[in-house]
Amino acid sequence: MFFIKQGQHLERVELFDQQSIHQIQWPKSPESTQAQMLPLSMLKQGVERYITNTKTAYYFLRLDHFILPLTVNSKEYDNSYLTSNYYAVNQMHENWPKVFRPVASAIGLLLKGFKVNRSVVVNNWLLSNSLYPKLTDEQVALLTTFLEKRFPDHLLMFRGLNDADTAPLIQQLKSLGYHTFFARKIFIYNPKVKKESRVAYHQRRDLRLLEKGGYRLEDSQDFERLITLYKYVYLDKHTAFCPHYTADYLKSAVESGFLELRVLKKEKKVVGVFGFLIRNGTMIVPFFGYDTQIEEKVEIYRILTRLIIDEAEKRGVLLNDGSGGDTAKKFRGMEEVNEYAAIYTHHLPLSRKIFWGLSEKMAKLF
Repeated sequence: MFFIKQGQHLERVELFDQQSIHQIQWPKSPESTQAQMLPLSMLKQGVERYITNTKTAYYFLRLDHFILPLTVNSKEYDNSYLTSNYYAVNQMHENWPKVFRPVASAIGLLLKGFKVNRSVVVNNWLLSNSLYPKLTDEQVALLTTFLEKRFPDHLLMFRGLNDADTAPLIQQLKSLGYHTFFARKIFIYNPKVKKESRVAYHQRRDLRLLEKGGYRLEDSQDFERLITLYKYVYLDKHTAFCPHYTADYLKSAVESGFLELRVLKKEKKVVGVFGFLIRNGTMIVPFFGYDTQIEEKVEIYRILTRLIIDEAEKRGVLLNDGSGGDTAKKFRGMEEVNEYAAIYTHHLPLSRKIFWGLSEKMAKLF
């Protein structure tokens, strides 16, 4: 247990691992409730059982009434992007022509030399998108102080920050000296913002596809098939360093209530799926897939995108729909925003601090 005096009161932070998790006193909060669903099983049984390409030490950090999962790594260079800062080098090897791969190898040696994977990722729910609680300035400072003392040779990292719903947290982190790095463009749908007429036109077309194409939303327990659809999109179309979720992961996520699942069928065949969760007024869709092997793949994607928007509109929440599908998402009323990672290095050796400081400056030039 760790106390720091902030103003007139004491704030508390505690860290729990596989051996000590039985000692935790669960607070009453949405984060605590969701942590006791699937993430608790991953902490107890090991992450690799559920995500085969993500080897990591998993912790729960209790900060007042918040529960924040942490992943802690040292090397693990073949991990998915959920825990690895090295995966971009692996993508270079995956995608670059052979003649340029020695350059990728040289970059990889440089990154290994500066221990880029020796990191603690804060609030890592092991999903492609992140949902953050509303933390005070004092809580963010306490969290940083605790972690730099507990992990003195690990950089601290916050992933999945964006200009739409975590702008205050970005400013809090910058004020403490975190470096910020642009990660990607993501798409946000705000149901409270009035849409142009062309958006309504495309949304009506998508609904007609659903109604006239013989598609139905139905339940499915065929988790192997759903994982196959996910792999078609994330692993085949994007990169092998996306998380390799297992059927056991998806089954546990759905049965525990961690993810809500929507399954699209045509003539009794499962052709599309998405899984979502909502917290603090924001919805994310970390599980998505459709059959890219059939002729109707484009219309299936359009229908799924419309159904995702429907879920956000019914609940009146902000939708963070991640990256990809730029044109289709823009036509359906989504707006592009920047996503960032924030990295803290003040407690690290001078060479690593200089490396990350220069990296931040260079990244802002491009």
